[in-house]
Amino acid sequence: NKPPWTVPAKAAYGKFDSKRAQNYFGLPNVKTPSFFPILSLLPQRCMVYIKETSPAPKFEHAFRELWIAMWEQQMDLSKPDVMAEVLARRFNAEEVERVMRAADDPVYKQKLLDNTQKALGLGAFGAPWMWVRNAKGEAEPFFGSD
Repeated sequence: NKPPWTVPAKAAYGKFDSKRAQNYFGLPNVKTPSFFPILSLLPQRCMVYIKETSPAPKFEHAFRELWIAMWEQQMDLSKPDVMAEVLARRFNAEEVERVMRAADDPVYKQKLLDNTQKALGLGAFGAPWMWVRNAKGEAEPFFGSD
């Protein structure tokens, strides 16, 4: 499985898909960062910790802030100083320090590995991958901008 931008036909199509998504979601400033892809372990581990230790709205606000930083502001979240700067938009200094420490904690490294294994077990082959359940309890996967 190759990233879309490494396959010429997929890369050409991606320009159309990206423009459609920008228009549909009303996000004209979204673009793929020049440094993409990143080694995403740091932001993923941080978010595992935040999800476990924070109320859902705080997790969602943090997720949105990281998304804006990466996809609109072109900030490389794989760099610890950049990650801490972005987290500071939603967390106080003490909370940022706890989140950053947790990203190096073997417990949260294992939790991310467990989450990854669960996603692979459900058929994930890339990101973004979501397993969505409706009100009837029926579940199905979504990939990319599906």
